[in-house]
Amino acid sequence: MHTRSTVTTSAMVAGLVLGLSGCFESSDSKAADSGAEACLAKVAESPCDLLSAEILNQFAMAGTEPMPEKIAGQNLCRARWEGGRERTFNVAGQKITAPVSDDLMVGSIAKLADDEAMAARAFSARRSTPSQAKKDEMTAATQERVKDKVDDKHRAMANDFAARLMNSIEFEPVADLGDAAAWGGAGKSKQLWVRLGRYEMTMRLERSNDQDQIKQDNIELARALIGECS
Repeated sequence: MHTRSTVTTSAMVAGLVLGLSGCFESSDSKAADSGAEACLAKVAESPCDLLSAEILNQFAMAGTEPMPEKIAGQNLCRARWEGGRERTFNVAGQKITAPVSDDLMVGSIAKLADDEAMAARAFSARRSTPSQAKKDEMTAATQERVKDKVDDKHRAMANDFAARLMNSIEFEPVADLGDAAAWGGAGKSKQLWVRLGRYEMTMRLERSNDQDQIKQDNIELARALIGECS
């Protein structure tokens, strides 16, 4: 039984997948930003500034302190707390139930393009379910990045995990939220992406095991965050 190494390898591949999904370049426009764009530009380097005391009181446990993180070059802000939740995981063919932390993450704020029409097209392209050909391309890229990070014993498992994870990527549009919004990602690790003008940001609030409730919680969080930028 190699449960610990299995979990470690899976987590590493998942991290590489998330890193690839966040790989895009933002523009360095000198055009003047306004409104929500100016707000997002201001907090892009420090997204914790978006998490006011009111938002934390509404969506997290009292006293929770958000902390900045940087993953795959993306600036994030994360708050974790123990809400007494448990989840059941399937590890190496065995079901394991373990306590899990509740989690609130916001960040990856970036300008998509200098022109809003171009930003809208970029958001639509990036936050739509990839074609099978694109999924195959992403799988191959992830497997290439993984091959020197795992030993021969775990490489087949890592490759299989990468393929399953990439093939599970899907997005669905969310109406009446910002200028555009999409809920999606790989497997159950979905996030809410919101476009405001030429900028986008992402968030994930997980304090339930019910996927429909997680989605609704994130929509409510997005509305609160947009309110902070109004």
